[in-house]
Amino acid sequence: MRSCAMLMLLVCLSVISTPAHAERRTALVVGNGAYESTPLKNPTNDARAMAATLRALGFDVIHLENASQAVMEDAVNTLGRQLAKGGVGLFYFAGHGVQSAGRNYLIPVNSGISSEADLATRAVDASLVLERMEKANNDLNIVILDACRNNPFAKKFRSAGASGGLAAMQAPKGSLIAFATSPGSVASDGAGENGVYTKYLLENLRTPGIQVEQMFKRVRSGVVEETGNRQLPWETTSIQGDFMFAAQPVPGSPQLVALSAQPAPVAPVSPVSTSAAAQAQPAPAAAARPESAVQPESQVRSGTMQVEFAMLRENGKKPPTVVKTGATLKSGDAYFFHLKASRDCYFYLFQVDSSGAVFRLFPNGKYNTSSNPLPSKTRITLPKDHEVFYLDQTTGKEEFYFLASQEPVDKLETLDGGTVDDILSSGLTLRGPAGVKAAFGTVAAGKTGETKTQVQEFSFFKSFVHAIAINHK
Repeated sequence: MRSCAMLMLLVCLSVISTPAHAERRTALVVGNGAYESTPLKNPTNDARAMAATLRALGFDVIHLENASQAVMEDAVNTLGRQLAKGGVGLFYFAGHGVQSAGRNYLIPVNSGISSEADLATRAVDASLVLERMEKANNDLNIVILDACRNNPFAKKFRSAGASGGLAAMQAPKGSLIAFATSPGSVASDGAGENGVYTKYLLENLRTPGIQVEQMFKRVRSGVVEETGNRQLPWETTSIQGDFMFAAQPVPGSPQLVALSAQPAPVAPVSPVSTSAAAQAQPAPAAAARPESAVQPESQVRSGTMQVEFAMLRENGKKPPTVVKTGATLKSGDAYFFHLKASRDCYFYLFQVDSSGAVFRLFPNGKYNTSSNPLPSKTRITLPKDHEVFYLDQTTGKEEFYFLASQEPVDKLETLDGGTVDDILSSGLTLRGPAGVKAAFGTVAAGKTGETKTQVQEFSFFKSFVHAIAINHK
């Protein structure tokens, strides 16, 4: 019997190395928790665990944490363009979501929302996701909204429809929309490392051989039982064909975990089996790690570095002005960047214009900027001391993304002149400017030498930061 169990384990391990699906799979996963007035504990943990699970299931994942409105909209547009190539699309959001006038809005961090009227311009309309998916005309789309927490703006909103929960949404042809709870109701953020709804998603996504509708039924049963009927997950669907997240066992699936837990045989069945088992031994321990073992944000500390960063506009003989998100600059304005890292690092800085075109500002010889790696605790001015960049004649929204890494990032070494899709699809987590520490730092001041001014301190751990979005007139 033990020999049979080991044989079954080896068979399962062999199919893991071969994709069990032929279709293209693309997902956008967003976890927003660092809200200024009503922070949430679990969305970033939820998003991190979901991203890892979906990658194990063959999805190419765009992963955002504590994202601003600009980043979320960039990512939704990128998802739509990726889905136009065909296959299965998935959108997952954990964080605050509210309804207003029958529309559902997903709340970015640092949104500046002070009234219900601000939602249309400062939040992300969930219908935008459906519109991009429908326009892509791909095979199948799944939208998962774990966003039915209490309305963080309840005291500021007047309409009863904005009091809590999300409104019902109709699923376009070939799609499924899943809500953490029923329309107008409120979901739990969870007492553990994950929200209640996402906890059961993670437990069931890897289960092989079940259709997507059956998977969500299992999630619903788990949530209803744990919450004592206080939370009832809800789906609306127009799917016509069949879809399984896992046609065969994958790392972390209940069947594979159960098999790998079986005791090894006392004696090898044959020399061939002994060799195969020996080669397969290292993989099960890591592969069978349950998804709950994904490190929550509070535990991700090793390898983290802090980077001072500021974008400054030159003011001639006067001290420079710090440029913040939402500022307006004109064509011909001169600007430069200040940075200082807590350890040696490879630094990458990109500008994205209103067309989505990417320009690598650092490192780049044609802009006369220096090269990587940058020394620790040393003030760096980009392009370099007493030199500046100038805004060209392309008007509209301009954004700046940057990354500090202990290792060179091959994909970014040659990224210049591509699109924002190349940044979002780099495989790195992309974070908005949430949780940034304000500080005063010594920066270059053009012709006036040095000056003390406000800078921002970002923490990096294998992630991009979307630092600034400006209006270019």
